[in-house]
Amino acid sequence: MIGEFRKVCPQSTLQWFAYFARSVLEHYRSQSHLYSLTEDSIGGSVGTRTIVAGEVATGHQPYWRVRFAFRRLQDGSRAVAAFRPDLSILPSNEGQRWSSDSLKCPAFAQSDPEFDRWCERHLRGSWSITDGPGITICEHIQQINAITRHVLGRPFFKSESHPFLWYPVPQNTKAYTEAIVALHQLVVDGICKRGLTDLACKLGVSLTCPSKTLNSLKELLPSHLHCVVHAPLAKVRDERAHVHGVPEDPPQSMDAFTTFRGLLCEAERALGELKAWLESALSVQAQACVDREKAMAAFPRIVGPPDPPWKWGSLADAVGKTIKDVEFGLQQTGKDVGSSEALILSFTDDSAMALTVGSNAGDLADRHDSLAASDFSTDIMVHWLMPVPRKPLDSNEGHE
Repeated sequence: MIGEFRKVCPQSTLQWFAYFARSVLEHYRSQSHLYSLTEDSIGGSVGTRTIVAGEVATGHQPYWRVRFAFRRLQDGSRAVAAFRPDLSILPSNEGQRWSSDSLKCPAFAQSDPEFDRWCERHLRGSWSITDGPGITICEHIQQINAITRHVLGRPFFKSESHPFLWYPVPQNTKAYTEAIVALHQLVVDGICKRGLTDLACKLGVSLTCPSKTLNSLKELLPSHLHCVVHAPLAKVRDERAHVHGVPEDPPQSMDAFTTFRGLLCEAERALGELKAWLESALSVQAQACVDREKAMAAFPRIVGPPDPPWKWGSLADAVGKTIKDVEFGLQQTGKDVGSSEALILSFTDDSAMALTVGSNAGDLADRHDSLAASDFSTDIMVHWLMPVPRKPLDSNEGHE
């Protein structure tokens, strides 16, 4: 392992990293409209945002990205271990910003499993190293939402990520409570009340007070899951409760990073158990629901009736028929007909339906001497949406 190798050759990893105080990331946190910052317990990356449709570029912003690990220091705090090859291509103004937070001779802790995991994954290419709890929480939420959207028609959580769910930088109570607020907004406040009530209706459970989301979740869960699902989320709620009102005391020193990571781990395990229970209770597979949603993205979105409307009646006649044969391919073309595909469905009652592609190619050719209808070509794109396999219920499982 990397950790054992470092004991034999302490300089082995130094060539890959330059070390900085974690305050170097604060500039990018405060300018989140310009920069993208992602981090988890082992590290993350920071860089310029790519401009997408609807965004307005604010001046020339060359693209760059710096990957980094977190490395534990002897005093228990963590330094940013930035990947040197990424630093070498930073614009000069960014390089100056990083140099101001540089750590010249950092003293590292003897044991640092999280840093070892980063090295194992990113330097030695071992993808058996799993993501940390911050990333996994969002993956669980995505899968839970895919399950409930498929079965209930609505998500269980309002959002699948939080843009400010970061590890505390200052090691004090103020930074810790700010991190708690973001986690609470995502996994407790983020629970959709309508999703809970629809789930209760589906499972035949009567909720005492639907407006109290965590109490309702506890009533839905089997009793053996109360301590592994409800209790960790209730702990996040209780930690958040301390933030209300005006603080009576100034910030106190604490290991905010490690404490927050522990709470994230508990919340991550709770959401993993919640996902597994929903798979069993609703007889679906979470990943299959996610895959189905991705496939649906390729399907056309119907926004209005056909033109002319009478064409709908022709298609409606096919409802309930059983397909006997399918013919699909290029149809015969002519001088005034462009290359196109056609689809013929033959049914068991000896009826048949042909689907061809219409276009205004002929109209355009009439208006422009340089165009001919045969210059145009169309095709039919085929997209399949497979059913979600039902997850077989364990004969020993039951709802309590």
